[in-house]
Amino acid sequence: MQTKEMLNLLPQILRQTAHPGSPLEAILKIMEELHKPAEEILSSQDTLFDPRRTRENLVTLLAHWINLEWLVQSYSINSEIFSENRSFLIERLRELIANGAFLSKWRGTAPGLQVFISIALGDERVRVVEHSNEDADNPIPFHIVVDINSAFKKFDSLIHQIIKKEKPIYVTYEVRYS
Repeated sequence: MQTKEMLNLLPQILRQTAHPGSPLEAILKIMEELHKPAEEILSSQDTLFDPRRTRENLVTLLAHWINLEWLVQSYSINSEIFSENRSFLIERLRELIANGAFLSKWRGTAPGLQVFISIALGDERVRVVEHSNEDADNPIPFHIVVDINSAFKKFDSLIHQIIKKEKPIYVTYEVRYS
């Protein structure tokens, strides 16, 4: 808050005493300086909650808010794979958080799983196909096949964790790299 704004909040009798070099002016300037850090935070508050613009250390907090802490823990557990790809994975986590409402709506469905894996890997070519009774001579009920580009084979453990977490419990699956 600027000195002039604070001065306008004071009673008229005190405003009359504020002139250059007065004690009141000095107090108001000190108050202005004390307010600056809080005002800077408040003016950029929207960036704290926007996963695409927030600081990296807040991305994990936002992930916890939308129930993606298991994914953050997966990154930590598999740190030997993810340490070299940290910036890539943080960017993917940012996008997953930004799409959290959509993903929550479609959780447990083949299209939802396909979108989740696509965002997590940053690759639109992921396909999740539901196995139906007409597909083969020996049908497998409640089975899905996940087709992924072979370039992402290094993230195999992450892919399996995502599928296990996002699919219904009774659904079986297989991952194919092409």
